[in-house]
Amino acid sequence: MLDRGPAVKLLYVEDDPALGDIVRKTLEPQGYQTYLAAGRREFADAIKVEYFDAVLVDHHLHDGSGLDIIQQYAKNEAGPAFIMVTGEENTSLAVAAMRAGAMDYMTKESELHFIDMLPVVIGNAIERRAIRVRERSLQGE
Repeated sequence: MLDRGPAVKLLYVEDDPALGDIVRKTLEPQGYQTYLAAGRREFADAIKVEYFDAVLVDHHLHDGSGLDIIQQYAKNEAGPAFIMVTGEENTSLAVAAMRAGAMDYMTKESELHFIDMLPVVIGNAIERRAIRVRERSLQGE
């Protein structure tokens, strides 16, 4: 299991500020230092100045697509674990996100039960990302 010594730095890319605030207020007491970005531009600005352990990305953003973010940034082995969090139950989108490098795919539903699952999903994604990086470095030796 993931050692939660220092706070996990999390960036949530979500264009619904109310939902972003709910996620932040839910996760911060559990040891997640949570930052919010409203879209692609804010995401790009945030990752230039801060390292994040994980990034939650909504699919539909006001200035682009969360899938585009994952396709552009998730293959960087030194980067964070990406998780697609969207209101769409779309198998094609889930497969595309995972192939692009997302560690997981979650569906937001109106009851917001997905928020309760976030700590486990985030922890598992960070751990799987670390294992993948270790495996690749061992293969290179």
